[in-house]
Amino acid sequence: MVNKELKAPIIYETSYNVQTASQLNDKINQEYASDEKKQVLLTEFPTVYVINDPMNKNNSQYAVYVGETNDIQRRTLQHLDSDPAKRDDFFHLKNSKNVSMFVIGHEHFNKSMTLDIENRMMQYLSSVPAVYRLNNRRHNEQNRYYDSDEFDDLFNLIWKKLGKKNQILFPARKIIESSAIFKASPFNKLTNEQLNAKAKIIDNIN
Repeated sequence: MVNKELKAPIIYETSYNVQTASQLNDKINQEYASDEKKQVLLTEFPTVYVINDPMNKNNSQYAVYVGETNDIQRRTLQHLDSDPAKRDDFFHLKNSKNVSMFVIGHEHFNKSMTLDIENRMMQYLSSVPAVYRLNNRRHNEQNRYYDSDEFDDLFNLIWKKLGKKNQILFPARKIIESSAIFKASPFNKLTNEQLNAKAKIIDNIN
């Protein structure tokens, strides 16, 4: 049961290229000219973003990158400027056609929440049949934090709203959650006991 007090997430879709990135904050402010709060939540607060590259004409396969940032314009420009020289995935994203990006904001986002959303987003996308390549493979599972009890409901709202924009890339959760790939995903959040065991193993190795 979704918490009815949670407001809907803000999802801004934009093309992914140098020209758009250099004007990203201005474009967001123009899109939400009548709502200063949404402007601030997307341009000055932590956000999660999903860069997606359709790899064929019928948009049945995608290369995807998921990230989180405290400055979406600066981070996007970095991906398009310096990152392509160091990473093949960003080189291909920069030079592909029709690449787009979803920027996700919410009034309850903080650093821990966006890291958790990023991790869950990768867990789901790694199980989506249309995702041919998931470029970000880091793990960012978080322990408890201020609004962690809202995490599941907030993620579900985000996924559902993304599904209305692209049903192939963000299909119904029940389809994904029933797959064997999803259940075996390395992005599944660890329990407290598993986190403690992980910490002990790392300490022993060190």
